[in-house]
Amino acid sequence: MKLDHAHITTKAVEVSKCFLNKQVGIYGYELYDTRKIGNVARLAVNIMQADIIEEKQLAAIGSAIQQDYAVVKSDLIPELEKLNYIEVEREGDKIKKVYESIPPIETLLPELGEHWEEKEPKDVDRATIESLEILKRKPVKLDTLLSEISTSKSGFESALTCGKLVNYFGTFKSSEDDEEILWTPYYWANNVDNALKFLKRQSYDEFDNIEKLAENVVKYPGKPIENVEGNKNTLIAGINHGFFPSVGIKDLNQIEREYIFAATPQFGLDPININDIFEKARLIVACVRHGQHHADISRIRSPLSVLYSLRSNTMRPHSYALTQYELLLRDRIVNIESVPASYGNSYKVTYISTPENDRAMDIAVELLEGEEPIGSIIREPKVDAILAKGIFNYTAEQRQIKSAEHIDAKKEYNIMMEYLCGSRL
Repeated sequence: MKLDHAHITTKAVEVSKCFLNKQVGIYGYELYDTRKIGNVARLAVNIMQADIIEEKQLAAIGSAIQQDYAVVKSDLIPELEKLNYIEVEREGDKIKKVYESIPPIETLLPELGEHWEEKEPKDVDRATIESLEILKRKPVKLDTLLSEISTSKSGFESALTCGKLVNYFGTFKSSEDDEEILWTPYYWANNVDNALKFLKRQSYDEFDNIEKLAENVVKYPGKPIENVEGNKNTLIAGINHGFFPSVGIKDLNQIEREYIFAATPQFGLDPININDIFEKARLIVACVRHGQHHADISRIRSPLSVLYSLRSNTMRPHSYALTQYELLLRDRIVNIESVPASYGNSYKVTYISTPENDRAMDIAVELLEGEEPIGSIIREPKVDAILAKGIFNYTAEQRQIKSAEHIDAKKEYNIMMEYLCGSRL
């Protein structure tokens, strides 16, 4: 099967995220090449346009994208050096500075995909990427999928076992002939419009529950899970199934707050438009909602006003700004300077306008206005310091959390997926 190189990279990124904070034993080794390319892509995009990075900054960026610095230093940095994307100034074993010359993302994605091919990936790697490419269009019977990919049966079986373990593959039984069908949660990104049309034509309570939840979330992207009206078991099943992407943010008291979105075609895995490779828009909005609903001291009253004042550089200096926006400073999204104040130190935040930052901000604004996002997303946000202090979980991690719970409503999503694709898969 011929694979598009940019598509390879986007899928490797998603696979790498699914492995975050997950113990998978031998399967982590078997998918090493794919995970490494995904992690290299994530690091490259987050140091892009930084010009010169010191070791402490590199460690902070690695921490923000959930990459252990030992791995960044020993594995990812050497790979970027091999690709001539960076030059490293060392002092013994210590990294003093990194000088980056990473190409634009439109060039980066296909080059990394080609690099994955040059590594001659194992059957399990190739079976994983090829299967995701097929399944993003429609669920497929296992025997049919095996006949469409170019790897051995054993490689495919290892890919399936690992994918089910870390939640980027799922299976269900066909209602027509009881055969096993394989699907991916990434299917919904390009099919949610059809799903909503299907739901409106149904009169069953189970489908009514999904429709009401979807309408609730579409009207208010990033809604706190406790405020979503509807059947909570159906909602949890939808998060597990990928129909409702969610972001988890832990506050200062280590209480996790969860924010719910609806999958949309604009947030798919199409590298032509570079949509949602790193989930920046969802995470920015989730962080705004966190400050709006769960801030410890003073809560955000107008999320849009916060984004507008940040972008227009009209945000007034305040004493907490350095802590609140520290990682935005490290990620070259803002500059922060100390200014005199009668009560002590205060800090002025200045937005850095670049094509990547502007596109990410456009998406966040459109989501908060309730519009369908039309832009494209480049970088991962460091959401724990955008508008609230804490740490975040990617949607892939949230699916893992939900998969550990008892869920009774999964079958409704399986039935809907089967109906959308026709009874014969």
